[in-house]
Amino acid sequence: LALQALESARSINPRDNRLSALDERIMSLRAEFGPAQILATINAQNFDRAAQLIDEAARTKSLNNAKLTQLRDELRRRHEEFDIANFVKLIDARLQQDKLIEPRNDSAVYYLGQARQAGASAAVLQSPSQEIYKRLTQSVHAAVDQRRFSDADRLLADLHGYAVPAATIASLQHDLTVARSQQAAATLEQPPYLDLAQSRLSQGKVT
Repeated sequence: LALQALESARSINPRDNRLSALDERIMSLRAEFGPAQILATINAQNFDRAAQLIDEAARTKSLNNAKLTQLRDELRRRHEEFDIANFVKLIDARLQQDKLIEPRNDSAVYYLGQARQAGASAAVLQSPSQEIYKRLTQSVHAAVDQRRFSDADRLLADLHGYAVPAATIASLQHDLTVARSQQAAATLEQPPYLDLAQSRLSQGKVT
């Protein structure tokens, strides 16, 4: 309202000596209030609104470039912190729900990758990463013990993409190879009675 009144006065008499003093006063108030409003908006985690306010300040030149850069850096930092904290919460929630790798775009592993892309530090992700690696390893062992070799292969492929230590993957791969070899040897030793029974059933030779 003050700006509107000022411009109305300027349109009546642009040479009025009082206009320059009012211009300076309004610029001073905007310089003081603008950063405070933007920081308050950032603190409220209304990041889109904060970005709009910064763009508006740049367009109207109510803040100098140094201040705009400082506010943009603060917005980016706080936004990243918010995203990372949210991803960590999602990782914990999916672990509690036992959604380790499925669904692909809503699992603990998926949000771990998202947190890394958002710039999360190794220290922040250490605990959830270790829990995910432990559970993936347990899943591979269970698949091998139950002779679900295709599932074990898929899990091992996933481990390669999740920065699991190479020694861990090599050990699991060794266990899978040994289990496969043992199953193959046992199959060769057993007569094909089941295949023969199914063949005779298909021929109607029941007894």
